Amino acid sequence: MDAETLLKKLAFEHIEQCENLLEVGAGSGALLIELSDYYRAPACGIDLYAAEENGGLTALPSETPDRLPKRFDLIFSLHSFHHFSKGDEFFKVLEKKLTWDGKFILIDRKSGGKTGISEKYFDLEEVVSAMKSFNFEVIDRGIHGQNFYLIAGLKVRKLAVATEDGKSIYEGMFGGAPYFDIYRFSRRQGFMFEERRENKRRLVTGDSKTADVYEETADCQALLSQNIAKRRRDRLKEMGFKLFFRRGSVSEALKDIEL
Repeated sequence: MDAETLLKKLAFEHIEQCENLLEVGAGSGALLIELSDYYRAPACGIDLYAAEENGGLTALPSETPDRLPKRFDLIFSLHSFHHFSKGDEFFKVLEKKLTWDGKFILIDRKSGGKTGISEKYFDLEEVVSAMKSFNFEVIDRGIHGQNFYLIAGLKVRKLAVATEDGKSIYEGMFGGAPYFDIYRFSRRQGFMFEERRENKRRLVTGDSKTADVYEETADCQALLSQNIAKRRRDRLKEMGFKLFFRRGSVSEALKDIEL
């Protein structure tokens, strides 16, 4: 099995649905197009040497996916990581670009591999250790021929709850809530309250409202509300937010989501 086939196999096994995807070090973009067609989802690719006229590809360094205005359900990189000039900087940015259920797939040539090319490759455990120092949990990893692979997701995720009193979900639209209560979620500990933020932009009107709400909750992957206007709902989904809709008690809603 070659590296491209391995990447597709891992993606199809671990990611059933995908609303948007990103390839880092996309090259010609051929694999990106294939996966985009499979998932029927819009795709972006970044590559330092991408041609401006090449649709879907953007000429950016691999360490700068934060310049893209959305999160992604699938981010992958094939045979490019050893070219990244700042691997740690990439991981720091990567954790900001994955969605609530997003996955990162990395395949690269293994350290000591006989590829016939004079390049430095990384050891799998070295990369795993680096990722674990950031907000990632490694779901799967291994060696396949001359390559190593790993699949990772976020270890801790954040949810913003629209509320007025901290006990009940705000009865109006998400953007009109007086406060956003921020909860951290991990599989080991469940939901834990982190902080309350005043919604300083609740009185903003017009098309900029969605962007304003995003700025208030930019570090969160999910939002919990009674309702969000359809147009803004669609825009938030495009930006990569996972949206939960519940009524009544915040604590009961969080129990339901955790299940």
